[in-house]
Amino acid sequence: MCEMPSSLIGSPSLLVQDIIQSVVLIVAGMINIGSLGGGARLVEIAVGAKLVPLLLFVVVGAAFVRPEFLSWSSTPEMGSWNLFEPR
Repeated sequence: MCEMPSSLIGSPSLLVQDIIQSVVLIVAGMINIGSLGGGARLVEIAVGAKLVPLLLFVVVGAAFVRPEFLSWSSTPEMGSWNLFEPR
C-alpha cells in the first residue's frame, strides 16, 4: 500500500491506514462495477474534490497579492541576471 502521512487521516497506526485505504478502494471498485453512471458520478466527485482546494488556494492567494510588487521600477541590464556566471 501507499505510505501516507498519519496526520492526513488522524491515526498513527499503519494497520488502520491500510484498512481505510482498502475500504475506500473496495467501495470505489464496487461503484464502478455496479453501474457506468455510478462510476462516472464517482469520477466527477473526485475531480471536484481535487479542484475545489486548488481554486480556494488561488482565490485566497490572490487576496494577498500586493500590486506594488508587480511593477518594475527599472529593467535589469542584459548580463546582470545570468545565473551561471559568478559575480
